[in-house]
Amino acid sequence: MKAIAGILCLLVTCCALTGCMSESTETKASDNSPMFNKLHRESTMGALNAIRTAQISYMSQTGSYGTFSQLMNRGLLDSRFSGERPVVQGYAFTISVDAGGGYAVNADPKEGEGRHFFMDQDNTIRFNDQRTASSSDQVSAGI
Repeated sequence: MKAIAGILCLLVTCCALTGCMSESTETKASDNSPMFNKLHRESTMGALNAIRTAQISYMSQTGSYGTFSQLMNRGLLDSRFSGERPVVQGYAFTISVDAGGGYAVNADPKEGEGRHFFMDQDNTIRFNDQRTASSSDQVSAGI
């Protein structure tokens, strides 16, 4: 009887260890999972808030809004925003500054589907789940 109990204990232990070592796709966040997308959206909202703060500071210093390189040169944005279309946490950012004294920022998913964001000098973040967002899209209440 002790031998059978020992074998059963060994079998249960082996099964448990084998189950722990196999990969579970249910617990991993894939590129298309809701959790993964939410993390990217949160990061993007943080980046847009950093751009908003940088633009407000740049405007108070120079009287105009700045491009990514101008904001970086003043130390208002970090190196994540280098280039004309920087990619931060899976989102490609573009910024335009117009002669009329305004600016607009778009954050679009670099690959695949996802929420598109827009912000301008009104400092309101807007989104569109289908295409590049604009000033006429729905106001974001967070994520």
